[in-house]
Amino acid sequence: MLPVDQQLLANDGTIIIADRTTPTVSLLAVGDLAFHNKALEAMGQQSPQYILEPVRDLIRNADVAVGNLESVLVEAPYSPLSSKACLVSGLNALEGLADAGFDVLTFANNHILDAGSEGLAECLASLKAAGFQTTGAGLDAAAARTPATFKAGDVNFRFHAYCYGQGQIAGPDTVGCNEAQLSTILKDLQEFKQDNDIPVVCLHMDAEFQATPAPDRVNMCRKLARAGVPIILCHHPHVPQGIEVHAGSLIVYSLGNYVFPITDYMGENSTECAKSFHIEIQVDEQGPVKAVVVPVTIDPDGRPIPATGNQRQELLAMIAHRSQLLTDSDEVSRRYRQMIGKYGKQALKTIYWSVGERNWGRIKMQFGVWAKTPTKRDWMWHYFRSLISGR
Repeated sequence: MLPVDQQLLANDGTIIIADRTTPTVSLLAVGDLAFHNKALEAMGQQSPQYILEPVRDLIRNADVAVGNLESVLVEAPYSPLSSKACLVSGLNALEGLADAGFDVLTFANNHILDAGSEGLAECLASLKAAGFQTTGAGLDAAAARTPATFKAGDVNFRFHAYCYGQGQIAGPDTVGCNEAQLSTILKDLQEFKQDNDIPVVCLHMDAEFQATPAPDRVNMCRKLARAGVPIILCHHPHVPQGIEVHAGSLIVYSLGNYVFPITDYMGENSTECAKSFHIEIQVDEQGPVKAVVVPVTIDPDGRPIPATGNQRQELLAMIAHRSQLLTDSDEVSRRYRQMIGKYGKQALKTIYWSVGERNWGRIKMQFGVWAKTPTKRDWMWHYFRSLISGR
């Protein structure tokens, strides 16, 4: 563990990455943006700008702002494929995102097909028409792989986005998003490389509600850092995780929720889903120089509200602690084993009771999730291996 006087995160949320005094531009990054349920209702009752109004000036002040869009935005009437975890919203969310000052929206996540392939195509067309740069999803694999580019001052940014696979990965002739495989990412980075540009890799993956990332994701991010990716931004766990500087690169392991009404599902699994932050990174032509963590809390309508006073300091202390945990690989591994043990037991209990109830549909769904999701297959493999080894 790092001694207190060597903590990465200063008491004011500052992270020093490089000792340079060159001119910089600011990149502001947020986590998951989901305009559903109460957020959708609030936009109808108030205005599309209402949801992001508390942080609008902070976002607008950045030279470039990026977030992960986790709602499929389609013209009313909305057409979710099922009632389970469907994040489908209306096109009025585009007004709120534009008004707040977002420039780049990554769209590689597990909800991109919540309104089907037609909904994804409509959303991508609407985002393009509204002037947003997007990456991570497309009408085929080639389109999904194409990075988003943005020039701010003298810095040319190139954004790549990837997600774990759960039946939504794009193919040569099918819509979807990029799969988060290290070999794929490294190939894309080389193929789309431009002289003196700054690649930013965004990853939507890993287990939900965990204070630390999986060891495999830590290894992936560090390999990307050593391969020359200066900024790596992650989301999906719904809670904040730690930050580290590795090989001169900034790795943010989970930005958590940002616009996201806290559902019963989240509340049942964690008390931290309404705790979050955005990060403002000062970048020069060589890469990140400094960053500032800005804690936020999420209100019942799903709005991010800048934290103040004791609440702000408590959130900074939490992120600092989780950043320290990353320096202890044994602790990260122990927490991962604990998580997959819990997941494995739940899965086996579901199958046990489903057999007793002769609920073959639920059993089929459980095995279908494993078949479609390499990450969950890996969890179950680790779980059974730990049962055999006793560790």
